[in-house]
Amino acid sequence: MTSENAIKVLDLQKHCLLYASPARRFLGLLVQRRSTARRFHARDGASFTIARGEAVGLLVRNGAGKSTLLSIIPAC
Repeated sequence: MTSENAIKVLDLQKHCLLYASPARRFLGLLVQRRSTARRFHARDGASFTIARGEAVGLLVRNGAGKSTLLSIIPAC
């Protein structure tokens, strides 16, 4: 029995920590306690389904997160 969906993504999220300076980032790596970093939601709640045999293109401006999106979808 095969599925009709090649890729199904539900509620995809990616969060990053933003630091005030490179020194703060380094200290955050050394000291494992509550840091002063700000949490940034790079991708929040993306959901989509791609059917088997369907072609999909991502047409958005530079810096919109195309590579980030593709990097966090697991390879099959």
